[in-house]
Amino acid sequence: MVYLEYQIPKGTAIALPESYPELAAYVVAGNVRIDRYSVTNGVMAIARAGSTVRLEADTDSHVLVIGGNSVGERHVWWNFVSSSTERIEKAKVDWKEGGFKQVPGENEFIPLPD
Repeated sequence: MVYLEYQIPKGTAIALPESYPELAAYVVAGNVRIDRYSVTNGVMAIARAGSTVRLEADTDSHVLVIGGNSVGERHVWWNFVSSSTERIEKAKVDWKEGGFKQVPGENEFIPLPD
């Protein structure tokens, strides 16, 4: 597993490590280019498997890099993420029936999307 934090001055380029099967860069602040793509604050760029990734800062930028071995296939539906579609179906039922604890300080209930 890798977790890196970069403060990249404007005009600086860095190459990300290549030894991880999965790798992503999250731009906390600023703007970087990856190949011909511009990635700005609040956006996570996910590298293609086996690719070489080079970040070039268009502005002073703060970037987090995460990666490592695959954790396996994941299924995503609304706010639910699981390796099992059955668990997601159960979570839908639990949500509809109020089976989740309320978030402290929150009073609003958001219904399950159709």
